[in-house]
Order: sequence, then C-alpha cells, then structure tokens
Amino acid sequence: MGLVIYIIISWLVLTVFFSSKKKLPSNVNIILFLAIQIVQINIFTIITLKMNLFTFGKDPVEFITVLIYRDLIIPYLLLLFVNQLSFAKIPSNRILITAVILTLLLVFEHLLRILGYSHNHHWSIWHFSLVCIGLMVYSLLIVNLLMKLASKEKQEYNGPSNL
Repeated sequence: MGLVIYIIISWLVLTVFFSSKKKLPSNVNIILFLAIQIVQINIFTIITLKMNLFTFGKDPVEFITVLIYRDLIIPYLLLLFVNQLSFAKIPSNRILITAVILTLLLVFEHLLRILGYSHNHHWSIWHFSLVCIGLMVYSLLIVNLLMKLASKEKQEYNGPSNL
C-alpha cells in the first residue's frame, strides 16, 4: 500500500514540476538536480549506514518506496522550491513557498515512519527538518552559483566567433 501511495505522490510532484513555469534554464535545472542528488545521497548514507540514526526495512517493497522518496520526491520538491522561489518577488510569497515545500518534505518523511518503512534510532522529525533546511539553503546557493556561471558564459560567448 505504501508503494502505491509514494508512486502517486511522486507522480503528482513530477506533474507539478514539469507543468509549472520554470524561470531557471533547463541546463541549470539538470545540474542542480544532480548536485542535490549527490549531496542528499551522501547525507542519508552517512546518517543511515555510518551513524545508524535510523534504518529502513529490508523488504523489496519498502526499499523501492524509500528509493522513490529519496531519488524522486526530495530532489524534485527542491527543484520546484528553487524554481518557484525565483519567480516570487514578494517576501511573504517566498516565506509561503518555503513553508509549503518544507511541510511537504516533513509530511512525506513522517508517512514513511507511519507506514513502518523507517525506524528511528536517536533520530527525530526535528533532525530531519534541519537536514531539509540545509538542503534548501544548499539548493539556493548552488542555483546562485550556476546562474552566475551561466551569465558569465553568455557574456563571454555572445560576441562574434573567432573562426
């Protein structure tokens, strides 16, 4: 049942992401997706395997559900966060977008625990919220860096060719 729930959630997140208007160029979105994946996979590997703060079930259905959550839902929610935040100019809208995305991340994580797919060992939702906030800040920093690089590249290569 949990796998079906997370497939539907991931489908909804992907639908919202791909149907929403994106301010960031597609190459920036792709690089940001990969950067988010690298960091969040390393964070969760350290927290899960090295520090043993929480564990996941060994059943294939539980594994696939967690995999869908970590590899689709988290990165695409963060991409949605960055893209929508780049549109919002009013501070109250930015706060609302941040609160909604953070709440969705926390609710989906808590749903894993309710379904019994994740087991806490000295780990709480507050720890996870700190990880999510860190990933959100990291996403914003990386997108700022990528946009600066893209603007420098555009300025550098807009002139006539040397060929």
